[in-house]
Amino acid sequence: MHGGSLVLLDEWIRRDVKALTELLIKSSIDTLFVPPLMLQSIGEHCKSTDQVPASLKDVITAGEQLRVNAEVRELFGRLEGCRLHNHYGPTETHVVTALTLEGDRGCGRSCRQSAAGR
Repeated sequence: MHGGSLVLLDEWIRRDVKALTELLIKSSIDTLFVPPLMLQSIGEHCKSTDQVPASLKDVITAGEQLRVNAEVRELFGRLEGCRLHNHYGPTETHVVTALTLEGDRGCGRSCRQSAAGR
């Protein structure tokens, strides 16, 4: 990744899935780093509102075990070409194992839990 802009979130937006999703859409953000639980919340929000941050190309999760639920699979089904990167290690800033899920073999129907971090 190079040539991008860093968008810093205030505490309120970081904790509010509606505000975060609106910022992703409004600012055409293409790379997102979130904990898995927030990714699930974004998936649920997008399903209930029919909003989709279509500019996303890479979503990186770390900090806890990634579980790919139906809402996350549906979200990635609507994000053309978007890759899901699951990072695993002792902290969010030290990656020991990384797994990239993309296309049908990544977030398809059979994916429930990432192999990294099991």
